[in-house]
Amino acid sequence: MKEDAAFQETTRKDRWEFPPNSTWLVFTDYVSHAVLSGQYALEQTFLIPQSALVEPQRSPLAVLQKITGKQLAI
Repeated sequence: MKEDAAFQETTRKDRWEFPPNSTWLVFTDYVSHAVLSGQYALEQTFLIPQSALVEPQRSPLAVLQKITGKQLAI
């Protein structure tokens, strides 16, 4: 999506501004996302093993496996 000029031109964009010294966190499993600006703008990905989840049956992986009927990870 980042390299699709038509998509970038026509897609709705929302801007959120946060006060200085604040922190924000978002779970983006179901949405496309990008940080466009900010002094310390970064993207961080955490890979959590299924065995460490409180409700592994509700994880994105479990949902995709249920939809496809296939095991998608070992």
